Amino acid sequence: MNAHLFKTTNGLLLPNAFRWFVGQNLVSFEPWHFCSQLDEFAFATQRFQLENSTKRELITILRRHDRDDFAGFEIKDNQICENVIYYHPSFHNTQWNIICGEYKNLFAFVQKVVLPDMEEWASTEDAEEYFND
Repeated sequence: MNAHLFKTTNGLLLPNAFRWFVGQNLVSFEPWHFCSQLDEFAFATQRFQLENSTKRELITILRRHDRDDFAGFEIKDNQICENVIYYHPSFHNTQWNIICGEYKNLFAFVQKVVLPDMEEWASTEDAEEYFND
């Protein structure tokens, strides 16, 4: 099991919804993918910190692999919250409204963003390519 994804190195526990998905190995929803290591998308989290004009903090846990779209849980008062922030960094040294949307929890984000993106991909990509070994 991916229990290493349940807590950060400084002991912060990720929300149960995330642990639920990871525990069931529900981690790839083409074109979105969950992190395989909690620091995998640290570069995007750093860009969020640099470009985010609201000064909010987060831990990035999802990436859309065909573009620079990311999502993460907000961190407040040294706790990881349930809400998911969806963002798109410019990778330029400027502060702007990097946030594309915010969702009450991971299930809402998956329902409103991930599944529609997955459905769009399924309409153009043949599923057989995922079964060729």
